[in-house]
Amino acid sequence: MKLLILDETHESQTKLAAKTLELHPLEVEKLDLQINLVGELDYQSKLAKADVVVLGAGLGDRAFTLAKCIRQISPEIHLIMYASGSNYTERNFKIAYSAGIQKVLSEHSSSLDLLQELLSIHKKFRQEGKTSRGELVVVTGINGGVGVTTLCAALGELCSDYSQKVLLWDLDFETRDLSRALLAFSGESEAVSGWINGTEQLTRDNLLHATIPIGTNASLLMPPHRLAEGLDLLCHPDGLDIAQRILALARVQFDLIIVDAGGIMGPTKGYLMHQAEKIALMLGNSALSCSGVETFMSVMNKVIESNSNSRLSVICQGGGATLQDVAKSIAPSASPSGPIPSQPLLLPHDPLGAFWAGTNKTLYSLGDKTTQQNLIRIASSIGLIEPLEDETITMPLERLSARILKKTGIGEWGGLASKRVRLWGKSERKLKADQVKEVH
Repeated sequence: MKLLILDETHESQTKLAAKTLELHPLEVEKLDLQINLVGELDYQSKLAKADVVVLGAGLGDRAFTLAKCIRQISPEIHLIMYASGSNYTERNFKIAYSAGIQKVLSEHSSSLDLLQELLSIHKKFRQEGKTSRGELVVVTGINGGVGVTTLCAALGELCSDYSQKVLLWDLDFETRDLSRALLAFSGESEAVSGWINGTEQLTRDNLLHATIPIGTNASLLMPPHRLAEGLDLLCHPDGLDIAQRILALARVQFDLIIVDAGGIMGPTKGYLMHQAEKIALMLGNSALSCSGVETFMSVMNKVIESNSNSRLSVICQGGGATLQDVAKSIAPSASPSGPIPSQPLLLPHDPLGAFWAGTNKTLYSLGDKTTQQNLIRIASSIGLIEPLEDETITMPLERLSARILKKTGIGEWGGLASKRVRLWGKSERKLKADQVKEVH
């Protein structure tokens, strides 16, 4: 979010910028704040690159005239005005509103008042597609071996094909299935360990540096390098702080953060499930898996209590338990204050599903046409891509071309980790990434 601070003198501009920077550094990074100072004589040349204009209290009544001029030049810009004590009146509120100023703050107001307004603007930007969607999707299962990793990878590739910028976050430090399946054996997990043990700082740039590109629009964040740090991340309060920061920074840079949640339930997993816009619960193709839904849901409702905005999707693998049986198990365990479960979805068994790991493909690109269509329906039902208008699934030309390249082996998805070495310099890393892109 680009802030243009407009005030009478450079001193007052700097003072207003300092008030903005009083915000917590994490909030500044979450909003991706970039601040520019400008005076009354040269502000017009800077409007094209601004999202929000903050009018300082030193402008007095001239702020109303400036606001009208800004509105004429850039109608979509958001305007915030600071007013001195004598100008902080009901009359001036009305004048400000007629001039197109959305918010009037007292010059003595807290930086939290500014933060509240900036967060409101950022939310609107996300809804309008002007910034990353930043939606969190947690994929979990009642027990191991039900296809959580397979679904995570497939949804990651599918959504990246639909021009979504995706981060796959492997939280399963015990098996590292997602990372290993995507051929991620590099030392980038050392950076995650460094965040936890305090030897490396977690910033927006460092987060991006620690992710491994696995496709045109997709990246992977590996689990910590060592078991002890993995346990700390999932179960220790300090690890929870790191997870909160990772999520906050990832929301700014990615449209979708898809988490392979692993099997251990701890504070971090509970926090992510509580914060998630979407939760996908995978069931196996057995009656035992179906019968465990009610027990699992009772635990989940306590963890996600009060997050009624979250969408819970139950996905049944294979053809064991019927969707009707699963729906009956879910209905009595749904909590009014928790996420509302949708109708269960079916992902039929595909023999190729057992062989996608290590192929530079996922079930989405390796599976047959029926599997691809079912995955698209699942992604649409969950809300990861635009809802399907009818049962006929069409693929745009550019996606069809990409699919042909992947099928022939000319273009691959994943596997970049095997071509990367930890501790590359920035220029060398970029050069090698460009070389890989040219090959693909």
